[in-house]
Amino acid sequence: MIGLTSCENELKRLIGETGTVNSYVRGFEIKVLDGELFPWELVLEVLLALPHGVWVTRFEGSLVIKTKPYET
Repeated sequence: MIGLTSCENELKRLIGETGTVNSYVRGFEIKVLDGELFPWELVLEVLLALPHGVWVTRFEGSLVIKTKPYET
């Protein structure tokens, strides 16, 4: 499996200027800055390949994607 650091770097590369990526509770918090140009399919493929739950919410007018590892 891809390490979280390399996964974070890959997400930052994919997202570029269309959003931000930060570590969050052993997972990620991604803020979507430009929903029209955001690479939704590519980002969701990466996130759904991880053993994480994935949530999409709206916070302060922006879409936010959060992931967190499943509890074992």
